[in-house]
Amino acid sequence: MKVKVRLHATLRRHTPEGYQNRLEVELEEGATVASLLRKLNLGMEPEHLLIVTNRRRIEPEDALADGAKIDLFPPISGGN
Repeated sequence: MKVKVRLHATLRRHTPEGYQNRLEVELEEGATVASLLRKLNLGMEPEHLLIVTNRRRIEPEDALADGAKIDLFPPISGGN
């Protein structure tokens, strides 16, 4: 199965040249978010990422569906 992944902010540096921030990733049927993250090898623990699909937060143990669109956000800090 294939999923589409958008990497945001500092995670964009993990995108192959020419892909901007969008990737299409081939995974085994029944793959989870955790297996996607292992394949992407972003160098961050899943609990440090905001993982979203269809405007809903999802967890590393959640299963992915073919054609899913995943947005990954790194930790963000700032303010006063």
